[in-house]
Amino acid sequence: MSKIIVTGALGFVGANIAETLATKHEVLIVDDLNNQKKERNLRRLNKLNLVGRFEFINKLEKFKNFDVIVHAGACSDTTNYDEKYMIENNFEYSKTLIDFSTTNNINFIFSSSASVYGLGLNGFNVDPNCENPLNIYAKSKLMVDNYIRKILNSQVNIQSRILSLRYFNIYGERMNLDGAYCLVMGIFAKQMIEGNPLTIVNDGEQRRDFTYVGDAVNANILAARHSDKLGGDVFNIGNGKNYSVNEVADMMGGEKTYTIKRREPFETLADNKKAYSKLGWAPKGDLPSWIKTYKEKLGL
Repeated sequence: MSKIIVTGALGFVGANIAETLATKHEVLIVDDLNNQKKERNLRRLNKLNLVGRFEFINKLEKFKNFDVIVHAGACSDTTNYDEKYMIENNFEYSKTLIDFSTTNNINFIFSSSASVYGLGLNGFNVDPNCENPLNIYAKSKLMVDNYIRKILNSQVNIQSRILSLRYFNIYGERMNLDGAYCLVMGIFAKQMIEGNPLTIVNDGEQRRDFTYVGDAVNANILAARHSDKLGGDVFNIGNGKNYSVNEVADMMGGEKTYTIKRREPFETLADNKKAYSKLGWAPKGDLPSWIKTYKEKLGL
């Protein structure tokens, strides 16, 4: 049985990863428990051990016997934290874990983000020429991706598997319904629950690649079990199909209202061929079906 550490294990994606892995592996969850929303996930994961993040970073030597670190922890709140804090929390902490992993032959899977592409290019291929983050959160994710590329290119004798998974607009069970990093699906869900109109930024014709959280979990499992080192690769984890915000609002139902104009990518669409060919990963989630089931559960 593999021994796996999951950081950020009380957040949306991390909690889903930890709970799934715990059915077949020994899992240690790491989280700073910095907001009340995480209490729900902590109760669900109470069968697992919990250690504080800062204690963990100061006592890494205790964890040399682990096989995999799934690093899903990060600060995503760009409104309440300055650039220095974001870089320290998201990049420096990740760098420490990567160095520890490479020194001790521990496989390392990093939760990156499609936000690193910024306005990007059509197709959002993994090409450094179209990586143009628009905020400090996205910049910090790209810094980690680039560090992984650098360390894998400079140290040919590394035995551990170090890679990045770039998620595209994750939705699903336990998604955030408010907060600084709540995506449009969560915003719409909360507005429907409260009986409010669905607020749409710009004209709503911008298109997003929405990816089911179970597919993101499966990508981590496949990466953790993969037999090859994968050489610091970056993998797009996206459905490969997108919908306009207006289309999503229509699936959710209810009144729509248009609000502020904002600079944002017009379209995200994952080129997921590398994940398919190297990881054997393929998305299974279907957004319209999930929304229908979700609404039924909420009684909407």
